[in-house]
Amino acid sequence: MAGLDEVGRGSFAGPAVVACVVFDREVSPRKIKIDDSKRLTAKQREEADRWIKEKAHHWKIEEVPVKHVNKSGIHKSIHSGFRRVITSSVKSNDCRVDYLLIDGFNVPYFRGYHSIHKSVNHIDEYSHSGEKQLAIKGGDRKSISIAAASIIAKVYRDSLMKNLGRHDKYSKYCWYSNKGYGTAVHRQAILKHGASDLHRKQFIKTFLKNNS
Repeated sequence: MAGLDEVGRGSFAGPAVVACVVFDREVSPRKIKIDDSKRLTAKQREEADRWIKEKAHHWKIEEVPVKHVNKSGIHKSIHSGFRRVITSSVKSNDCRVDYLLIDGFNVPYFRGYHSIHKSVNHIDEYSHSGEKQLAIKGGDRKSISIAAASIIAKVYRDSLMKNLGRHDKYSKYCWYSNKGYGTAVHRQAILKHGASDLHRKQFIKTFLKNNS
């Protein structure tokens, strides 16, 4: 059973990042806090990230490139990212994925992982009828594998955006602090300097239209 989650969905710039985590049944965190990545401090996420990568039976991270988001939109791009991260995982020699737990929504058109259910509030609400995936509302607070996926995805993306923000062509957007999200500083930088090649076109178009 693999937990799936994504980060960066609402960002103005940079890729979204998807991750999957598979734990053995007996794994249980003790002094490490595993929760929705947004509810953890940066230090707690980094500690959890190390623990997850050490204890998980399998984990994998995939970027969803800006060019894909610009071409297909954020929702379809994230769905594609989820399909890609699982397909890549099952091709590895050490991982078998029979079932998916996903934060919030099902992944459509996913051969081998059929679902007819909409998202539920908790896994206990689920009645099995041949499905291979289950979307749980607020799943990153209810499933350890979904929460773990959200943590490793966020640690990865935060580091990526900080490093991109150090480049001269991107430093004016302050990604080292806002990670590409639409903070006041970031929005002002866009109005002053325009968008970069790593900005999401539709997001920026909507922002500029609302500020014209």
